[in-house]
Order: sequence, then structure tokens, then C-alpha cells
Amino acid sequence: MDFCRIRSRPKVPGMPANLALRGLGIALLSGLMASSSGAEGKEECLLGCPHEGPQFRRDLAAAIERADRIVVTEHSSPWDATNRETYEPLTREEFVYRTVTLDPEQHRQFHKFVASLDPKTQTWVSACMPLWHHRVSFFEGARLASTLDLCFVCGHVSWDATELTPPDAIHKGMRKFIAKIGLSPERDWRALAHERLAAR
Repeated sequence: MDFCRIRSRPKVPGMPANLALRGLGIALLSGLMASSSGAEGKEECLLGCPHEGPQFRRDLAAAIERADRIVVTEHSSPWDATNRETYEPLTREEFVYRTVTLDPEQHRQFHKFVASLDPKTQTWVSACMPLWHHRVSFFEGARLASTLDLCFVCGHVSWDATELTPPDAIHKGMRKFIAKIGLSPERDWRALAHERLAAR
């Protein structure tokens, strides 16, 4: 039975191996805990129940529809600039490189993209610790309703409005959407962070 598919990615400079393994262990433990819920009469599954992808898609599409403003931010991760010996971050400050506030057409296209995603639930875990470099912020009036964080190094997606597992298709889809609005899924993040540190 194909419970999960662990995708290997290139090693991230400045990331200690034990952190990557710790991230994998946490993900696997979370999956095993989810599978035990079957004993309580809930749907039994290991890494994301079949209903979760479709529900995640519906909820995200609804959040886009409700939002009065959506801001996409390209930013640094604490692990972009680390001490070469201790691997400790040199700064906890977040450097913002670029932001895009979706215009009405981009907003509409974002909703269309999410609503048309293949809803099949993701059934794999990544073997590395996420390096968040993109954040989608959903505003309802002046209130920040929720944020969607993206890591294109390992394919992590984290939305603070839900604990559901996303559709597998969201990773490639968000990569395309980020590029379409003029941002970059991949950059030399370490170089950018060190440039900002040197300029302070």
C-alpha cells in the first residue's frame, strides 16, 4: 500500500541535517497519530484523509472570495543567513523583498485557479524543514483573516485557517501563480539575506 511518498530535494545550504531529519520525524509522527483516529470512529488514514484535499480547496476558494484584499509577500527565512559553525540564524529579522497586492483581475484569476485545482489529497511528506519565502495574506476589511505560507524548496504549504491536508496539485499550481504575478518561486535567498545584513 502506498501510504506516502517521501520526496527528496537538494540539500539547503546552512541547514543542519539533524533539523531536516527532525522535520521528517515530526511529519511521520503526525501522520501516524492521524491514522489512530480510526479507533474513535473517524475516517482512518495515515497522511491526509481523502476528503481533506477537496475541503481544503473549497475553504481556500471561499477565503479568496471573501477577501477584500490579498497581499503576496516575498521575504526571507531565518535560515537564509546562519553561522557557518553553529548554524544559528544571524538575525531573526524578516527582510521583505517584494510585495504584490492583487488587482481585481489577479484576484479573480487566483480564485479561478484554486477552484479548478485537482482536489486529490496530498499523500506524501517532505524530508526537510520548511524555508518559508512566500506568504499570502487575506484581509477582510482592515482585519487580517488568515495567511498561507509557501515553501517551494520542499513543497510545504501551511494555512493558519485550517489543519486539513491540502490537495497535491497546490504546490505546482502556486508556483505558477507566484510567477504569473511577477514574483519568483526560486531566488538565491542566502545571497539576498546576506546583502540585507551587510547593508544595515
